[in-house]
Amino acid sequence: MVDVKYLVFLLLSLLLLLGSSLIWTVEFGIYIQEREQMALAMLTPVILVMTGEILATVYACTPHMFAGMLWFKAVLVILGWVPALGTCLLPVAVSTQGLSYFWGYFSLVVQVIILVIMFKKVLPKYQRGLLATKQRHPIIKAILGK
Repeated sequence: MVDVKYLVFLLLSLLLLLGSSLIWTVEFGIYIQEREQMALAMLTPVILVMTGEILATVYACTPHMFAGMLWFKAVLVILGWVPALGTCLLPVAVSTQGLSYFWGYFSLVVQVIILVIMFKKVLPKYQRGLLATKQRHPIIKAILGK
């Protein structure tokens, strides 16, 4: 039987993973100068998610290797603060490495704060110029009416 607290934590992590991947894509997409290079903007979140999944697999396969090491739990919490990387790593860390739900939710809150700061910094740049054409994004143009 699966713990309901873990399912809620996993669902929140997955939703945050989706949001952080989109924000990372926008963050790097504003610096791309040609439409043909937009795949480069999507490469960064893919690399972060792949790194998080590799680390999560290693931690899931070796649940007792780092047991009882306080420095390792500190590393898990700090890695959990990185958007897209932490959302892959935290559910495995909570289920196999003994990281408490408190630190898991705390790391998710820190990720949300980091993502809000990133989004607030990138949104004005994204509103002013769509790639090199200096046009507003059609959705933002429709919302703002300008």
